[in-house]
Amino acid sequence: MTKLGFDEPALDGFCANPGVLPLPERERLFVEYVLQLATDPPQLQPKDFQEMAAEGLSQENVQELIAFTAFAVFNTIFTTATITALQDE
Repeated sequence: MTKLGFDEPALDGFCANPGVLPLPERERLFVEYVLQLATDPPQLQPKDFQEMAAEGLSQENVQELIAFTAFAVFNTIFTTATITALQDE
């Protein structure tokens, strides 16, 4: 995201409060649920999925959201661990 012009403080702010993102409601909810899945998945409730459906996200969209989030989290863990392991002390 930094290559798109977002600095770390801006990204941290978006993650802390996705409601401030200048996006349509549907896309903002997408970001909100991706963040929730990535950082605190046990907090998801059936009402969250109902809200996504009410905003027009199909079951396929939600499955893609979950897969995208899982990949991103895995990639972050893998990359961080690999970089750390290859560093000289």
